[in-house]
Amino acid sequence: MRPPVRASKDGVLVDVHVIPSAKEESVRFVDGALKVKIREPADKGKANKAVLRLLKPILGSSELVSGATSRDKTILVRNVELGAVSKVLDGLTGG
Repeated sequence: MRPPVRASKDGVLVDVHVIPSAKEESVRFVDGALKVKIREPADKGKANKAVLRLLKPILGSSELVSGATSRDKTILVRNVELGAVSKVLDGLTGG
């Protein structure tokens, strides 16, 4: 099993599990996974845009690199170091 956060030549890759059509939006690091709840449905890219919008204030500008049609996605965060992203995720630990 690969780690949910890892360095790449372009920045830091973060694996995300998305829960669409949720009642409330949230971002939590639980059981070694970044879980993102969004209100938007998984329809025509709405969920993907919502995930990036919700993560922007937390991780900075990012882009979807895999999982466009899956609940499990990989996000690339540019211009940041692995340690900085790991520290942010540690602050999101909770249920």
